[in-house]
Amino acid sequence: MVREFALDKVKNDDRFIAVTHDKNIRKSLEEDGYPFKSKTHSRNVMYRQNGLDTDYLKYYFRKDDGTYTKASRQCPKILEYQWDFNDFKISDKCCINMKEEPLKKWQRENNKTIYMSGIRDAEGGRRSMNSGCIQMNGEKVSSFNPLFVVSDDWMTWYIESRNIKLAQLYYPPYNFERTGCKGCPFALNLEKDLETMRRLLPTEAKQCEILWKPVYDEYRRIGYRLRKRNDDALFDF
Repeated sequence: MVREFALDKVKNDDRFIAVTHDKNIRKSLEEDGYPFKSKTHSRNVMYRQNGLDTDYLKYYFRKDDGTYTKASRQCPKILEYQWDFNDFKISDKCCINMKEEPLKKWQRENNKTIYMSGIRDAEGGRRSMNSGCIQMNGEKVSSFNPLFVVSDDWMTWYIESRNIKLAQLYYPPYNFERTGCKGCPFALNLEKDLETMRRLLPTEAKQCEILWKPVYDEYRRIGYRLRKRNDDALFDF
């Protein structure tokens, strides 16, 4: 539905263009690594799988002596074991390969030195950590993020006051709060989203189970973000 919504904009409004990639998603995941927990966590696991052993990584995975103070975020204790995890490749390259690189390629081909994005601080994660209204590349402005300061409440007010139509997934009976790549393991509401798809979009749910199988299996094995099969117990986010 999101794809159809976007392509309808491209078809009926010449202000919109579609930028895509030419990669086989499943092959790319197998070769470059699957997303797990968050972009930061996935990148750190990738570094470990590539043999790095820095003070920061020791701190992140809670393997240091407590003297490293240059970072504040550490992985959840339930994921400490991924210090030496090699059952399948993990990395943050999925978003880079599927979204960031195609946009940079389009930018180069169209001689655009600055791009605008819809990144918001309220979305959290690496968007919040590495962004701002203006981003610099040396002494030059590389991007402008005018919505960075927009809160969720203001965004909701603006959408309602301007009567802006969204993709159908945001309305009943679906009521998705956020959408991105379907079934992405980064999603905090992954269990809820999958349950909605199982009820209303079963084909989509099956596609997610196939594409993200290694990650889903691991989530369920350790009881993280997805319930263990036939187990309604609480699980650790």
